[in-house]
Amino acid sequence: MLVYEFIPNGTLFDLIHGTYRGPISLDIRLRIAQESAEALAYLHSSASPPIVHGDVKSPNILLGNNYVAKVTDFGASRILAKDEIQFMTMVQGTLGYLDPEYLQENKLHSILDRNILSVRIELLQEIAQLAKCCLSMNGEERPSMIEVSERLRYIRRTWREQLIEHASNETEYLPDYTLNYHPLAPDNTEV
Repeated sequence: MLVYEFIPNGTLFDLIHGTYRGPISLDIRLRIAQESAEALAYLHSSASPPIVHGDVKSPNILLGNNYVAKVTDFGASRILAKDEIQFMTMVQGTLGYLDPEYLQENKLHSILDRNILSVRIELLQEIAQLAKCCLSMNGEERPSMIEVSERLRYIRRTWREQLIEHASNETEYLPDYTLNYHPLAPDNTEV
């Protein structure tokens, strides 16, 4: 018999595409990405032997209490031999899709959540640049998961600093931008 931790908030896929239709704060989005990257960085760099997941996608990111990210489904994973020098550089698993028109004609703003558009454009550019690097078909050009998790930690810290600065400059928005405010709490109260 296998016993698993209870995961009250489903998967990242459920959060994005499910019945919940409220806004998901950028802080929560960045935290989920950062925690997922940290888990993968551990598997790649600290686990002995190292493990490559092989199929990271939103249904394979579980969301525990307070939306803490947990990487799951290691069916496509691969344990690296000690003498193996290179990671696999080809993309495996499920491929994602983004209409090339959005990228070619710079229409990305039309698919962004309005709650994110208040963020300084430089921060969005950093997020987009990191995503672009991670999606490179050439594994040599992709950053390590340690680099990704560190970059996400920096971006999230910068975002939180901007949030505090914005809240202190415009006090009428303070309730919506309080760091303890959790927009996914059932009654939208502080958690």
